[in-house]
Amino acid sequence: MSLLQDNTNNINIHDLSLQNNQNTQKWNERQKFFTSNSFVPVSTLSFDSYEELLWSGSELGRLSSYFYNESQFMSYTSFKSHTSQVRQILSTDAGIFSLSSGNIRLTCRRGLQKWDYTPETIKDFYCMSFTENPSEIVIGGSNDSLLIMNVNRGAITNKVIYTYLVFRFHIIF
Repeated sequence: MSLLQDNTNNINIHDLSLQNNQNTQKWNERQKFFTSNSFVPVSTLSFDSYEELLWSGSELGRLSSYFYNESQFMSYTSFKSHTSQVRQILSTDAGIFSLSSGNIRLTCRRGLQKWDYTPETIKDFYCMSFTENPSEIVIGGSNDSLLIMNVNRGAITNKVIYTYLVFRFHIIF
């Protein structure tokens, strides 16, 4: 099963199947559902690891969740989380982490904010991931450092600075 977004900003559920016992693949639409505001494109999707929910983040900073009930997705919650595009969503037993270009936020699944972290110096976040330690996440962006954050406190515990290595290649003919 796959989730695709068409150019009308609808999210479509597709099933990949084989046709006529050949190696040609065809997508069959299983279900179409609308986001809370069908004119705003979805920027990210994530399945919740702890609840039976599908989370979507929009270009305007809205988080929406859906549950699967009797062969269709139904809206569960929808709330404003950021002032800019939601770039990534992670789930944990404590709630939902959402990342925008300028901040990271932890909210409960009903939309109440637990904490919000907006750094003064680092901007333009792109991605985040859990580390080996379940109480830490690493956050990366377009700057020259990675941030290690304690998710229980919502505070940065370490900053890892990395440098770009530039190699020169000479092509000789």
